[in-house]
Amino acid sequence: MIEKMRKYSFVLYHLDYNKFLEDLHRLGVVHIIRNTSDKSELHWANLELISQYSECTKFLSKLDSKAPVTNNPLPTKALLNKINNAREEKEKLQRQADIVRKQIKDLEPWGHFDYNLLR
Repeated sequence: MIEKMRKYSFVLYHLDYNKFLEDLHRLGVVHIIRNTSDKSELHWANLELISQYSECTKFLSKLDSKAPVTNNPLPTKALLNKINNAREEKEKLQRQADIVRKQIKDLEPWGHFDYNLLR
């Protein structure tokens, strides 16, 4: 017998999601679609913030610093901004170093001379 399908929406805690699905399957529900399109502005802002924290964590893990780990009294948002500023500064310095290396490589065939003599 074919019955009209009923649509239900559930709000779940993410750790209970798999158990909930197993219970539904055991009851005989077979067609389940997870709706993720109804995300609010706050949800998108939180996802963006999580992405920024993730990028900062990856950046810090690549540094291989030997400095001791200490607690920082700054709020997390201020700390995030400080890390982003440091990363931008590092990228800027790396670009400048690349430019200088290229200039050295380009001028290497000319040898050492005084630039003031050319003026």
